[in-house]
Amino acid sequence: MTEPAHIYEQIGGLTLPPAVSDEPTLIDLDPARDKLLALFKAGMNAELGDRWAAAVKGLATKHPLYNSKPVRDALSLEATLAHMQQREAGFPLLCLHRSGRGHYEPHTLDSEKLIQPWQLSYILGPLEIADVRRFGDACIFFSKLVSAILRRRGHPAYQGGAMQFFGGSDLAEVGAIRIVSHEGPGQAHFAGSDPNGTTYYAITINLETIEYARQNADGESCPLQGADYDFGLGGAPEGIARGLFYSSTDPPLQPQ
Repeated sequence: MTEPAHIYEQIGGLTLPPAVSDEPTLIDLDPARDKLLALFKAGMNAELGDRWAAAVKGLATKHPLYNSKPVRDALSLEATLAHMQQREAGFPLLCLHRSGRGHYEPHTLDSEKLIQPWQLSYILGPLEIADVRRFGDACIFFSKLVSAILRRRGHPAYQGGAMQFFGGSDLAEVGAIRIVSHEGPGQAHFAGSDPNGTTYYAITINLETIEYARQNADGESCPLQGADYDFGLGGAPEGIARGLFYSSTDPPLQPQ
């Protein structure tokens, strides 16, 4: 039987062909989005967690923020009215989605890069005016925190503080990222502009990422992690004396 032909390439965090899975979903085909969402959630809960616990202490059990964390729920979709009506959200809610027009541009002679805008929304939930005053500053706090996380390329509360973004690298899910602007704080987009309606206090942050593409050798569905080199000296007519020099991209650690 002829083996199926594939494209062996990595684009950001997506590897072609994708790994075979028995799961009845394709939800893992955008790893860059999932990493960003998890990173911002972990950072917000770590930085504001203690202050938040004190602020929500004593809230009635029916309050939308009762017994909550700074980020209780996360959704890798846009917070549209239809989505909010079809899915029962926990608040505060963090939403991230690709938005606008993504641009593909040349990167090297045989590769390209995707420049992608995103929208990141932090939604406190349906609040009365007193609660907007009590909790509303968490929105601008979140925007400034995102800026700090991006400058440091990670957060200690996510994967032990490992660097997440690599400028110019074609191996990271996101090669580069920046915060462009934010809208609000104010009424969430999905809630409309009715002055008599429920206030869903929120802030929306506009991001821009760069994802790089790289080709893998045919038949190899993941990047090589290292290489070993065995050098010889000589030539015709005497021949080559092999094994005189050896090097590796991953040498063993030396004892201290």
